Amino acid sequence: KKQVFSDIFWMVHSDKIRLPLWAYGFPAFDDVAKLAQDGDADDLVDFYEDNDEGVYDVDAVRGNIYEGESIFFGIPDHGQLTLATSFIFSNDGFVSIRDKDIEDGAEWYLWGLDAGVEANTQLCWTVQASAVDFPLNSECSTVKEDIADENDNAFIGEGFVHVHNGIHDFEDKKGDLQDFLCFTCDCLDVNSFVEYFRELGFDDDMLLHDDDRADNEKDDDAFLEYVEDNDDEYGNYIIFQIALDAEDFDDFCDELEDTADFLVNTFETLEPQIFDFRTPMMKVELFC
Repeated sequence: KKQVFSDIFWMVHSDKIRLPLWAYGFPAFDDVAKLAQDGDADDLVDFYEDNDEGVYDVDAVRGNIYEGESIFFGIPDHGQLTLATSFIFSNDGFVSIRDKDIEDGAEWYLWGLDAGVEANTQLCWTVQASAVDFPLNSECSTVKEDIADENDNAFIGEGFVHVHNGIHDFEDKKGDLQDFLCFTCDCLDVNSFVEYFRELGFDDDMLLHDDDRADNEKDDDAFLEYVEDNDDEYGNYIIFQIALDAEDFDDFCDELEDTADFLVNTFETLEPQIFDFRTPMMKVELFC
Protein backbone atom coordinates (compact mmCIF):
# COMPACT_ATOMS: atom_id res chain seq x y z
CA LYS A 1 0.00 0.00 0.00
CA LYS A 2 1.00 3.63 -0.42
CA GLN A 3 2.30 4.25 3.07
CA VAL A 4 5.27 6.58 3.53
CA PHE A 5 7.64 6.62 6.51
CA SER A 6 8.96 9.70 8.28
CA ASP A 7 12.29 10.22 10.03
CA ILE A 8 13.80 7.03 11.48
CA PHE A 9 14.92 7.26 15.09
CA TRP A 10 17.56 4.74 16.17
CA MET A 11 19.75 4.13 19.17
CA VAL A 12 22.27 1.49 20.18
CA HIS A 13 22.39 0.78 23.89
CA SER A 14 23.22 -1.75 26.58
CA ASP A 15 20.73 -4.24 27.99
CA LYS A 16 20.64 -2.05 31.08
CA ILE A 17 18.94 0.89 29.37
CA ARG A 18 16.95 2.81 31.95
CA LEU A 19 14.12 4.11 29.75
CA PRO A 20 12.82 1.74 27.04
CA LEU A 21 11.27 3.54 24.08
CA TRP A 22 7.75 2.16 24.61
CA ALA A 23 5.83 -0.77 26.11
CA TYR A 24 2.53 -2.41 25.19
CA GLY A 25 -0.33 -1.27 27.39
CA PHE A 26 1.51 1.78 28.73
CA PRO A 27 1.18 5.45 27.67
CA ALA A 28 3.62 6.72 25.05
CA PHE A 29 5.75 9.51 26.43
CA ASP A 30 5.68 12.92 24.74
CA ASP A 31 8.72 12.48 22.48
CA VAL A 32 7.39 9.18 21.11
CA ALA A 33 4.04 10.91 20.52
CA LYS A 34 5.81 13.62 18.54
CA LEU A 35 7.42 11.01 16.30
CA ALA A 36 4.15 9.12 15.82
CA GLN A 37 2.01 12.21 15.16
CA ASP A 38 4.44 14.60 13.47
CA GLY A 39 7.26 12.41 12.13
CA ASP A 40 9.83 14.41 14.10
CA ALA A 41 12.60 12.39 15.80
CA ASP A 42 14.73 15.31 17.04
CA ASP A 43 13.28 15.43 20.57
CA LEU A 44 13.79 11.68 20.97
CA VAL A 45 17.43 12.01 19.94
CA ASP A 46 17.96 14.89 22.38
CA PHE A 47 16.23 13.04 25.19
CA TYR A 48 18.31 9.88 24.95
CA GLU A 49 21.54 11.82 24.44
CA ASP A 50 20.96 13.64 27.73
CA ASN A 51 19.10 11.24 30.00
CA ASP A 52 20.29 7.64 29.72
CA GLU A 53 23.85 6.47 30.40
CA GLY A 54 23.03 3.09 28.87
CA VAL A 55 22.86 4.63 25.38
CA TYR A 56 26.03 4.21 23.27
CA ASP A 57 24.90 6.14 20.20
CA VAL A 58 21.66 7.74 19.01
CA ASP A 59 20.63 9.56 15.84
CA ALA A 60 17.89 10.00 13.21
CA VAL A 61 17.78 9.23 9.51
CA ARG A 62 15.75 11.78 7.60
CA GLY A 63 12.55 10.82 5.75
CA ASN A 64 10.45 10.65 3.76
CA ILE A 65 10.94 6.98 2.83
CA TYR A 66 8.55 5.84 0.12
CA GLU A 67 6.89 2.50 -0.67
CA GLY A 68 9.39 -0.04 -2.01
CA GLU A 69 12.35 2.18 -1.17
CA SER A 70 15.38 0.89 0.77
CA ILE A 71 17.86 2.99 2.73
CA PHE A 72 21.22 2.09 4.30
CA PHE A 73 22.92 3.64 7.32
CA GLY A 74 25.63 2.65 9.79
CA ILE A 75 25.35 1.91 13.52
CA PRO A 76 27.81 0.62 16.15
CA ASP A 77 28.44 -3.13 15.93
CA HIS A 78 27.79 -4.02 19.58
CA GLY A 79 24.93 -3.78 22.06
CA GLN A 80 21.21 -3.69 21.35
CA LEU A 81 19.22 -1.80 18.71
CA THR A 82 16.03 0.20 19.16
CA LEU A 83 14.49 1.82 16.07
CA ALA A 84 11.20 3.58 15.30
CA THR A 85 9.54 5.57 12.54
CA SER A 86 5.99 6.73 11.90
CA PHE A 87 3.90 6.25 8.78
CA ILE A 88 2.53 9.58 7.62
CA PHE A 89 -0.87 8.41 6.35
CA SER A 90 -2.17 7.77 9.87
CA ASN A 91 -2.99 9.73 13.00
CA ASP A 92 -0.35 8.26 15.32
CA GLY A 93 0.84 5.03 13.72
CA PHE A 94 4.44 3.89 13.94
CA VAL A 95 6.66 0.81 13.55
CA SER A 96 9.48 -0.15 15.86
CA ILE A 97 11.94 -2.74 17.05
CA ARG A 98 13.08 -2.51 20.65
CA ASP A 99 16.06 -3.90 22.55
CA LYS A 100 17.20 -6.34 19.83
CA ASP A 101 20.70 -7.84 19.91
CA ILE A 102 22.98 -6.61 17.12
CA GLU A 103 24.08 -9.66 15.15
CA ASP A 104 25.25 -10.12 11.57
CA GLY A 105 22.37 -11.24 9.38
CA ALA A 106 19.64 -10.38 11.87
CA GLU A 107 16.36 -9.31 10.29
CA TRP A 108 12.99 -8.21 11.59
CA TYR A 109 9.60 -7.57 10.02
CA LEU A 110 7.79 -4.65 11.63
CA TRP A 111 4.02 -4.51 12.12
CA GLY A 112 2.01 -1.32 12.55
CA LEU A 113 1.72 0.01 16.10
CA ASP A 114 -0.56 2.71 17.53
CA ALA A 115 0.89 5.21 20.00
CA GLY A 116 -2.57 5.67 21.54
CA VAL A 117 -2.17 9.44 21.85
CA GLU A 118 -4.63 10.43 19.09
CA ALA A 119 -7.97 9.06 17.93
CA ASN A 120 -7.86 7.31 14.55
CA THR A 121 -10.23 9.70 12.80
CA GLN A 122 -8.40 9.22 9.45
CA LEU A 123 -9.50 12.74 8.46
CA CYS A 124 -7.15 14.22 5.87
CA TRP A 125 -6.38 17.22 8.09
CA THR A 126 -5.57 15.17 11.20
CA VAL A 127 -2.73 13.05 9.76
CA GLN A 128 0.86 14.24 9.43
CA ALA A 129 0.91 14.02 5.63
CA SER A 130 0.79 17.35 3.80
CA ALA A 131 -1.42 18.08 0.81
CA VAL A 132 1.43 17.36 -1.62
CA ASP A 133 2.02 13.90 -0.09
CA PHE A 134 -1.37 12.38 -0.93
CA PRO A 135 -1.48 10.24 -4.10
CA LEU A 136 -3.77 11.52 -6.83
CA ASN A 137 -6.14 8.56 -6.49
CA SER A 138 -6.96 9.60 -2.91
CA GLU A 139 -9.80 12.00 -2.15
CA CYS A 140 -7.42 13.71 0.29
CA SER A 141 -5.46 15.01 -2.71
CA THR A 142 -8.46 17.23 -3.57
CA VAL A 143 -8.64 18.80 -0.12
CA LYS A 144 -7.58 22.44 -0.03
CA GLU A 145 -3.96 22.83 1.01
CA ASP A 146 -4.59 25.05 4.03
CA ILE A 147 -6.92 22.38 5.43
CA ALA A 148 -4.92 19.28 4.47
CA ASP A 149 -1.72 20.70 6.01
CA GLU A 150 -3.32 21.28 9.42
CA ASN A 151 -2.23 17.99 11.12
CA ASP A 152 -4.64 18.64 13.99
CA ASN A 153 -3.73 16.33 16.88
CA ALA A 154 -6.54 17.43 19.22
CA PHE A 155 -8.64 14.24 19.17
CA ILE A 156 -7.54 12.20 22.18
CA GLY A 157 -6.59 8.54 21.68
CA GLU A 158 -6.83 5.38 23.76
CA GLY A 159 -4.04 6.31 26.14
CA PHE A 160 -1.67 3.35 25.65
CA VAL A 161 0.54 1.74 22.99
CA HIS A 162 -1.06 -1.18 21.14
CA VAL A 163 -1.15 -3.00 17.80
CA HIS A 164 -2.63 -0.73 15.13
CA ASN A 165 -6.14 -1.59 13.92
CA GLY A 166 -5.45 -0.47 10.36
CA ILE A 167 -7.27 1.98 8.09
CA HIS A 168 -11.05 1.59 8.15
CA ASP A 169 -13.66 2.15 5.44
CA PHE A 170 -15.92 5.13 6.13
CA GLU A 171 -17.41 5.20 2.62
CA ASP A 172 -20.87 4.21 3.90
CA LYS A 173 -20.95 7.47 5.84
CA LYS A 174 -20.58 9.59 2.69
CA GLY A 175 -24.31 9.34 1.88
CA ASP A 176 -25.16 10.75 5.31
CA LEU A 177 -22.73 13.59 4.68
CA GLN A 178 -24.32 14.45 1.33
CA ASP A 179 -27.75 14.64 2.99
CA PHE A 180 -26.28 16.86 5.69
CA LEU A 181 -24.77 19.19 3.07
CA CYS A 182 -28.02 19.71 1.16
CA PHE A 183 -28.46 23.33 2.22
CA THR A 184 -27.10 25.08 -0.88
CA CYS A 185 -29.30 26.90 -3.38
CA ASP A 186 -28.54 24.38 -6.11
CA CYS A 187 -29.34 21.40 -3.89
CA LEU A 188 -32.66 22.92 -2.81
CA ASP A 189 -33.35 24.17 -6.37
CA VAL A 190 -34.39 27.68 -5.32
CA ASN A 191 -34.03 31.10 -6.96
CA SER A 192 -34.92 33.65 -4.28
CA PHE A 193 -34.68 34.24 -0.55
CA VAL A 194 -38.36 33.44 -0.10
CA GLU A 195 -38.02 30.11 -1.93
CA TYR A 196 -34.87 29.25 0.04
CA PHE A 197 -36.25 29.91 3.50
CA ARG A 198 -39.57 28.26 2.68
CA GLU A 199 -37.61 25.11 1.76
CA LEU A 200 -35.85 25.31 5.14
CA GLY A 201 -39.26 25.20 6.84
CA PHE A 202 -39.98 28.85 7.62
CA ASP A 203 -43.69 29.46 6.94
CA ASP A 204 -44.39 32.84 8.53
CA ASP A 205 -46.59 34.74 6.03
CA MET A 206 -45.24 38.09 7.25
CA LEU A 207 -41.72 36.90 6.44
CA LEU A 208 -42.51 35.44 3.06
CA HIS A 209 -45.33 37.60 1.64
CA ASP A 210 -46.24 41.25 1.16
CA ASP A 211 -49.66 40.86 2.82
CA ASP A 212 -51.58 38.63 5.21
CA ARG A 213 -53.45 36.96 2.35
CA ALA A 214 -50.20 35.44 1.07
CA ASP A 215 -50.96 36.57 -2.45
CA ASN A 216 -47.57 38.08 -3.33
CA GLU A 217 -44.16 36.78 -2.34
CA LYS A 218 -41.66 39.32 -1.12
CA ASP A 219 -38.86 40.15 -3.51
CA ASP A 220 -35.30 39.79 -2.21
CA ASP A 221 -34.94 43.41 -1.06
CA ALA A 222 -38.25 43.37 0.81
CA PHE A 223 -37.37 40.04 2.41
CA LEU A 224 -34.04 41.31 3.73
CA GLU A 225 -35.60 44.55 4.94
CA TYR A 226 -38.20 42.60 6.92
CA VAL A 227 -35.53 40.35 8.47
CA GLU A 228 -33.43 43.36 9.45
CA ASP A 229 -36.46 45.10 11.00
CA ASN A 230 -37.30 41.98 13.02
CA ASP A 231 -33.84 41.16 14.34
CA ASP A 232 -35.28 40.14 17.71
CA GLU A 233 -37.07 37.24 15.99
CA TYR A 234 -34.48 36.16 13.41
CA GLY A 235 -31.19 37.44 14.81
CA ASN A 236 -30.35 34.16 16.53
CA TYR A 237 -30.35 32.22 13.24
CA ILE A 238 -26.91 32.19 11.60
CA ILE A 239 -28.46 31.54 8.18
CA PHE A 240 -30.39 34.83 8.35
CA GLN A 241 -27.19 36.67 9.28
CA ILE A 242 -25.47 35.17 6.23
CA ALA A 243 -28.36 36.48 4.11
CA LEU A 244 -28.09 39.97 5.61
CA ASP A 245 -24.32 40.06 5.08
CA ALA A 246 -24.65 39.04 1.41
CA GLU A 247 -24.77 41.63 -1.37
CA ASP A 248 -27.67 39.81 -3.06
CA PHE A 249 -29.17 36.34 -3.45
CA ASP A 250 -26.40 35.15 -5.78
CA ASP A 251 -23.76 36.24 -3.27
CA PHE A 252 -25.70 34.42 -0.54
CA CYS A 253 -25.69 31.23 -2.62
CA ASP A 254 -21.96 31.56 -3.30
CA GLU A 255 -21.30 31.82 0.44
CA LEU A 256 -23.30 28.63 1.07
CA GLU A 257 -21.37 26.82 -1.67
CA ASP A 258 -18.09 27.86 -0.06
CA THR A 259 -19.31 26.55 3.30
CA ALA A 260 -20.38 23.24 1.75
CA ASP A 261 -17.01 22.89 0.00
CA PHE A 262 -15.21 23.49 3.30
CA LEU A 263 -17.29 20.80 5.03
CA VAL A 264 -16.68 18.31 2.22
CA ASN A 265 -12.96 18.95 2.59
CA THR A 266 -13.03 18.50 6.35
CA PHE A 267 -14.91 15.19 6.18
CA GLU A 268 -12.71 13.48 3.59
CA THR A 269 -10.90 10.48 5.09
CA LEU A 270 -8.10 8.07 4.21
CA GLU A 271 -9.21 5.17 2.00
CA PRO A 272 -8.29 1.63 3.09
CA GLN A 273 -7.87 0.41 -0.49
CA ILE A 274 -4.98 2.89 -0.81
CA PHE A 275 -3.42 3.13 2.64
CA ASP A 276 -4.35 0.04 4.67
CA PHE A 277 -1.91 -2.65 5.77
CA ARG A 278 -2.55 -6.30 6.68
CA THR A 279 1.05 -7.51 6.67
CA PRO A 280 4.34 -6.27 8.16
CA MET A 281 5.10 -2.75 6.96
CA MET A 282 8.91 -2.64 7.10
CA LYS A 283 11.86 -5.01 7.01
CA VAL A 284 15.07 -4.22 8.91
CA GLU A 285 18.31 -6.13 8.19
CA LEU A 286 21.75 -5.96 9.79
CA PHE A 287 25.05 -6.58 7.97
CA CYS A 288 28.14 -6.50 10.17
